[in-house]
Amino acid sequence: MGVSIYVGFYASCLKYDPDIAVTLEQQFKAMNTVLVEQGVSTHTEPTAIVDMKNRAASNDFSYGKIFQLRQLYTDTMDGHSSESHLVCHSDFDGFYLPVEFHNVSNDKRIQGTFLGSSYELMKELVSLAPELGISLRDGILCDEEAAEVNARAWSSDRHSDELMAWIALFEAARLSIEHKSAIVFR
Repeated sequence: MGVSIYVGFYASCLKYDPDIAVTLEQQFKAMNTVLVEQGVSTHTEPTAIVDMKNRAASNDFSYGKIFQLRQLYTDTMDGHSSESHLVCHSDFDGFYLPVEFHNVSNDKRIQGTFLGSSYELMKELVSLAPELGISLRDGILCDEEAAEVNARAWSSDRHSDELMAWIALFEAARLSIEHKSAIVFR
């Protein structure tokens, strides 16, 4: 078993799996209720499928890879990760929305899933990049460096697992923010 990470999932479900789309609509309504109660902007999920250039070699991998990335983040942050959007999120179920808010939510109205911010996730991934030997310029990952991260993720690099999870999450956060679409863990 493993995690699958999607951006644009709702739009795809509208076209290919309407039953799941109905469930997602209910979850998005519940998420917006939680966001309103937190005093932050609500989210409207796009309904059209768009071509997204995802540079991660894989968006499906074992839960252990995310666990190892979270452990590295916790070790790097000297234990100051109790409110982290990377650490305090589910391995297998939940959402990140392209909305800026600070606290990860595990509100039962969202059917047991976790809700994080794509913006906060991106900040945390950017802060972790140097620990993995990833070069960013003003928080931006160039195509050449993305290819290098993928190559290292599929090699015997001592951080190969963390790199695979990092680039999958980084690309998901980038695309989520760019296309104003939720990151969905399944």
